[in-house]
This record gives sequence, structure tokens and C-alpha cells, in this order.
Amino acid sequence: MLKNANTELGEQVITLVMEWKKDPQNKHDNFQKICDLIENAEPEVVQRTRIVGKPILHYFCTLEPPSGITAGNLTDKVCPIIEALLQKNVDINALENEETALFHALYNRDTRVRNLLDKHGADVDIGKSILAWAIPRDDIGTVKFFLERTKKHNINFLDIILSFFNGQFQMAFLLMKHKLVPKKEPVRPPSSNETLQSTNISPNNQRSPKNNP
Repeated sequence: MLKNANTELGEQVITLVMEWKKDPQNKHDNFQKICDLIENAEPEVVQRTRIVGKPILHYFCTLEPPSGITAGNLTDKVCPIIEALLQKNVDINALENEETALFHALYNRDTRVRNLLDKHGADVDIGKSILAWAIPRDDIGTVKFFLERTKKHNINFLDIILSFFNGQFQMAFLLMKHKLVPKKEPVRPPSSNETLQSTNISPNNQRSPKNNP
């Protein structure tokens, strides 16, 4: 029953998208209908839904605008759907061919989708390396976004040397800074137990104030 439900949802979504692609200027708000379908579906159904072989979140992160529609206009329509999907707890870091939804948003330089996924906890370290294509493309914004969030220090000197050699000086300095300057961990205030330990006073053996005679 669950399998039939997610198949049905996928078929309804793709039908609405294809109708819109054929006539993107029509007055019918197919994307609002898609949002309504997602919001009214059970979370398990949404999470299992695949469209043209892709997880539903990947599908909307890779959707291309038809003729006459700008990428910005498409993003306006797609962002509410992505938000609805995330409210249904779809796996934001799911892999399809070793690529995440965030990978596609970064590759397409779609900053609004990127920021939406980032806000919901998308992990830059999962799947294919973003740097493998962002550095040769001299995509400073994407590389900076990645370096500010990665938990891995996987910059090698060859990337820096090649950036200098190719005249990508801003990129080279950005990579060098990340390579040579370690990230600062956020300072956490000490707990009460840590404070007591630092003064060699255990919580159970705190000194009681002396009574004045």
C-alpha cells in the first residue's frame, strides 16, 4: 500500500511539472498544487517518492527551466516545494550517484536553494567533492561556502599551485589561508563541574563557610 502511494504521488507531481513545462505562462499554479500534494501526504510516502529515478528532493534541485522562464523564476517556484519536502523529513543528505541535493544547488550556483538546504543542515562533506569542479571553475563563492562549513582539511598544495599557475590568484590565496590557518573552534563556557575541578574542589566536598566566633 505504501509503495502504491509513493508511486501515485510521484506520478501526480511529474504530471503537474510536465503540464507546466508545456505552457509555463498558464495561470494555473501547478507548483502550489504540488506543495499541497506534499503537505497532505504521509511523511513516509514523501520520503520514498522518486521521480524519473531520482529522490524527489534531487528532482526539484536539478529541475531545469523551460524556454521563456529564467532560473530565478524557477527558484521562486521550487523553494516552497523544497521547504515542504524538508518539513516531511526527507533525507537532506541522501545520495544519488554520489551526489547530494546540496551538490546540485552549488553546481547550479542557485544560492537560494543552497541557503535553504544549508539552513536545514545539509552536509558539504557527504558525497562527491565539491572542490573537484569548483576550483577549476574559479567559483570563489562556492569554494568559500564549502571551506566555511567543511569538517575536513582536504586542501592539498597542488590545488594551490595550479590556481596560481592558472592565474586564479584570489582562489589560491583563499585555499592557502584555509590550508595554513586552522579553524577556531567556538569557545564554550566551562560548566560548573569543570570550574570546580580547575580549583581542585569537588562538587561533593565544597568548603562550607567558617562560622565567626
